Amino acid sequence: MIVFRCDSSNKIGNGHVKRCLFLAKELKKFGEQCIFFTINYSGNSINEIKSQGFDVNIIPKNTKTTCGKKEVFDIKYDAQQTINLLSGIKPKLFIVDNYQIDINWEIIIKKHCYKLMVIDDLANRSHKCDIFLDHNLKENISDAYRFLIPNNCIKLFGPKYALVDLALSTNQKSIKIKTGKVQNILVTFSKGDLEGMTLKLLKAFISIREKEINIFFIVNNESPYYDQIKKIANKYCNIKILDYQKSLLPLMLKSDYAFGGGGVSCLERCCLGISSSVICLSKNQEELINTLSKKKLIRNLGDYKKITIKKLKDELYFVKNLKLDKKKSKNCMKILDGLGSKRVAEFILRETKQIKIKT
Repeated sequence: MIVFRCDSSNKIGNGHVKRCLFLAKELKKFGEQCIFFTINYSGNSINEIKSQGFDVNIIPKNTKTTCGKKEVFDIKYDAQQTINLLSGIKPKLFIVDNYQIDINWEIIIKKHCYKLMVIDDLANRSHKCDIFLDHNLKENISDAYRFLIPNNCIKLFGPKYALVDLALSTNQKSIKIKTGKVQNILVTFSKGDLEGMTLKLLKAFISIREKEINIFFIVNNESPYYDQIKKIANKYCNIKILDYQKSLLPLMLKSDYAFGGGGVSCLERCCLGISSSVICLSKNQEELINTLSKKKLIRNLGDYKKITIKKLKDELYFVKNLKLDKKKSKNCMKILDGLGSKRVAEFILRETKQIKIKT
């Protein structure tokens, strides 16, 4: 049995769950039983996990640590609840993808599993694990984790191990690189869109009075701006508002430009050679955005707190007059081949093959 510990919500987003699901689906192909342990936060992706055929065990919230509206994560409580859910079963691998979990949680849980794997990209806290994965494109990545992870743990660094949909690889091989003027723009920010970037970009697009370009906005109906966005967009036939999508692949294949954040979706766009203007939505996105920007593979619009409608309007004018660059698209594709989930799954199978499960 392999257990995943990850969370999702309007605030956290669904990136942790998505990448764990891609890995779990690959492991399932090899007959591995995968189970998810998660907290039932508002705006979670629990139904999505279940729809993919995986069991979900809910970790109860620790209401005692809730202060007003702010929920404080209690590591010891979470670890104990996790142990309770295991019911004495010792999984051969425990996979953790959670920014709130650190070495203190991992030391406790390592006693209750054969091996522990951590997926992280912040490089801001210590870990106790057997396998460590950071799939982001970072300069001097080994140095960043030198004093944070055990010397003897196996390190999987870089986009080669990016946990994305395997279908990206298939489509990368057959995709026809777009040239000429931009005709279709895809817009996708964080799941809850708490930063309000979708509404700002929508207002900016309307202000340039563009009728030849189609623009697709992905926005969750739980976004605080959802009703306002729908009301505004309904007046324009070339603006489409789409609810949260289980897969962005069909829309990415249709699009020839994108606006979005700098998470895993940024790497996915690179895989398909889609040019994009990227806004940094959280600190953990900074390094990937800066690295891709230095390579001139994306346009870095900076931190979301400094984004104005005028800045987005100027960027849209740039995109409107842009001639798509075939060479740039091919360079983007070199960043990611889309085989990371398969690679990591096969690696896990090799590493856990010799484990003798006690019954």
